[in-house]
Amino acid sequence: MRRGSGATILDREIEWASTAFLEGRLAEKATFDWAAGLSSDKVAERNAIRTLLNYRDPKPEEPYRTAWFWVCEAWDEPSWPDEARLEMTEALQRGVAPLTFVRHVIELVRPRLTVEPAPRRKGRITDVSRLISLNLGAEDLVSLEDLSLDAVPDVAFFSLLANQLEGELRYGMARSARIGGSAVYLANWIERVYPAQLVDPNGGFSDPDEYRRGFGPLVKLLHQVVAKLFTLAPNAARDHVQGWLRYPDALFQRLWAAAARNPGLATIAEVGTFLRTVDADRFWSIGHFPEITELRGRRFAELTADDQVAIERRLLQTPPAALFLRRLSKSERDPARRSWTQRELRRVEVGGGVPSEAVKAWTADFAANGETYTTLTSVTSDLDNAYNFPWLAEIGAYDADDIKDVLPVLERDLAETDYGGKAEAAASYSHAHADDVLEALEASEPGRYPRVLASLAEWEARRGRGTDAHAAGGLDVRARKVLDALVRLSAADLEASASAFSGWLNVWAKHLAADRRIWVTWMRLWPTAVALSNKAPVIVSVSASGSREDRNDRLAMEALNSPAGHLISALFSVLPDLTVVPHPFEGEDLRRVRDAAFTATGDARLQVLHRFLSALEYMRSADPQWTEVNLLRPLAQAEHQDLEIWDAIARRGVSPESLKIIGPRLVMVARGGSLPAKTRAGLARTATYAVLRNLKDAEEPIIPLADVQQMLRLGGDQVRIASARTLKDFLLAKGADPVTQFTSAVETFLRQVWPADQTLRTGPLSDALAELPAAAGAAFPAAVAAVADFIVPFDAWSLHAFGFYSKVEGSEGPRRKTAPSMNRDEAASWLDLLDRSIGRSEGAVYPRDMALALDAISSGDKALMTDPRFQRLVSLVRK
Repeated sequence: MRRGSGATILDREIEWASTAFLEGRLAEKATFDWAAGLSSDKVAERNAIRTLLNYRDPKPEEPYRTAWFWVCEAWDEPSWPDEARLEMTEALQRGVAPLTFVRHVIELVRPRLTVEPAPRRKGRITDVSRLISLNLGAEDLVSLEDLSLDAVPDVAFFSLLANQLEGELRYGMARSARIGGSAVYLANWIERVYPAQLVDPNGGFSDPDEYRRGFGPLVKLLHQVVAKLFTLAPNAARDHVQGWLRYPDALFQRLWAAAARNPGLATIAEVGTFLRTVDADRFWSIGHFPEITELRGRRFAELTADDQVAIERRLLQTPPAALFLRRLSKSERDPARRSWTQRELRRVEVGGGVPSEAVKAWTADFAANGETYTTLTSVTSDLDNAYNFPWLAEIGAYDADDIKDVLPVLERDLAETDYGGKAEAAASYSHAHADDVLEALEASEPGRYPRVLASLAEWEARRGRGTDAHAAGGLDVRARKVLDALVRLSAADLEASASAFSGWLNVWAKHLAADRRIWVTWMRLWPTAVALSNKAPVIVSVSASGSREDRNDRLAMEALNSPAGHLISALFSVLPDLTVVPHPFEGEDLRRVRDAAFTATGDARLQVLHRFLSALEYMRSADPQWTEVNLLRPLAQAEHQDLEIWDAIARRGVSPESLKIIGPRLVMVARGGSLPAKTRAGLARTATYAVLRNLKDAEEPIIPLADVQQMLRLGGDQVRIASARTLKDFLLAKGADPVTQFTSAVETFLRQVWPADQTLRTGPLSDALAELPAAAGAAFPAAVAAVADFIVPFDAWSLHAFGFYSKVEGSEGPRRKTAPSMNRDEAASWLDLLDRSIGRSEGAVYPRDMALALDAISSGDKALMTDPRFQRLVSLVRK
């Protein structure tokens, strides 16, 4: 059942028990919630589901049957080892033919199906979306430069790669259509189909698709591959580009438009025909089809006279009314349509096009009517900011001689709730004219325009994030004006926009900390921030196993991003260096704010505890007595409903002094089943490191060794894996001698603390333990002897799994060590470790670079070459 190692007795027992428990439960939402959360190493549990679906009656009815089909299809997605990319890069550097790695490249960007539990909703379950949430996409953007392929001159490789990528895209689009719903939307949710560096909200540059799952990695790499192919074989690249027009899918047409910017990939006749015949939505939509907009601007001047006339006529007709919100009146919609046309005419002009007499006359009428549009400075100047599309400001009219007259209109429009309508237009206008709007607010009646102020606060928070305000060209001046307006708001208006104002305080409190009004405003906002945070609970559902899903990740996220979390961040941002101000809470303002934070109730209370526990050591140094009463004791005494706060300790760790209070409770929580494995793994790291430090210093362990052993025995595989990796990290501690670290602490831990139970030996755990001997340096043989009995076969795709990788100093990419020089003892130990780690069943996974290891063994002791274990490994390499 486990690839390369076979099913263990424990596997079979788990499968039998799971099958018996799940029989008759395949048509329950709770079963889907449980199954959707099964990781790839839960082979026995997955097999139990397959057995019931394939061999037991009755079969589930719809929509349960289709839902199980998608769950099993997601489970069947092939895994691809992390080392594959590393292996490919290094092989290319050694001169291996690129054609060998076409499949490697495809797997890096291929959209994979994943399944998650669907949110619980009231009512009957009538379709798959009520049971599971399906997503289709790749994880990370990958470029030819990332893969060291940009300098490869192999036409056959790029031609084959382009064909394969196109095939994956067609298959992915068909698959997303089968899934339907959000899968289709997410597949097409790509800001640019080519690698781009656009202006981000913080004023920097980044690819707008950097953090999106979906088809972006595949599409961008396909564009880049064809562009590279054009430099090597132009005719082959043109064949690919012309083929894209055969498909009506939006992504293929966007790819064609992006490629057609290059005259070598699309003739001007092809461009003219495309622009004359493409449907209205694609012709006009700057947001969904920016590549078509850019193509029109860049190549209009090259078009034939007839094509220019046809496209100008299409532009002068203005966008169809159907593309605008239905609720807009004709008097609101028509100016926006004309402004849209004026922008596109200007784009053609800055791209080198010469306006015709008809366009000049239309533009003159446009100006004569008092209508204006901000002049473009280049074909893509409005497209290059991926987060602030200009058409939002074109819906509605905010022209006035005095900006004070605009404030009532902005306030009214900001009250709208429909996305993409007047509220977005008003926000866009107020952001673009922030200085003028702030001045108008200063001169207006206090508190008269709270929505306008909230919109500006959100904008100033975005602009100030990550910025040194005092060197940011007046941003701090505007922040003070926002604070001036905030203190004049009524309690009701402050509460109505508490979320926006909390976000503003999060960014600007550190710059305005000397102004006591910041803390007065903080105290006014806090009760509402708590109420708002409690409306979006961190814990939302219970899975079939009884553990609450995603609770710790959600808690950590909400503790940073909820209104209460923003206000806590505002407090933390002003806390001083304790070497300068040892006791900051002796000051009245900070003490009042800190104490007020601990009046929170509900989920907001958990968020507050999580944030303060994340800064536990700072708080303990600043105010030891308060910290023990308000943080350490609640942590040590946390009941089941509050256990989530341990996540803060799992993420940061604690000092030995704090462990003296919470250590015994920590190992109990880590071995229990009430928290997610990831959180318990973090606690296990903390406990393991503390014990190792005690053993090295010959001190009495802070946590009894028997308690740590029970934690490892009962905590599950993730807890043991985390502990194993901590052992390796301890050996590699900066400035420490690995041999001393091993002999004084790690060896003792493995022999006295690590549980010897055979049922606890798994492939993933062996994977973690196998790296330890290489980290022990000259103690390699002793380290192998210490871990050998805990190793069972696992999927070792390269020697990286055993720690035999290093980076050449100053090198950007990873480099493999050459066969290390070994003595007899080391060679024998290395052979023993490899033999235990590589399975004997057909299809067992073995390191693709194992020849290096065998060279090292044979150089250390030639007699080992006749060892049956050595001969077995050689036979795998020869395959």
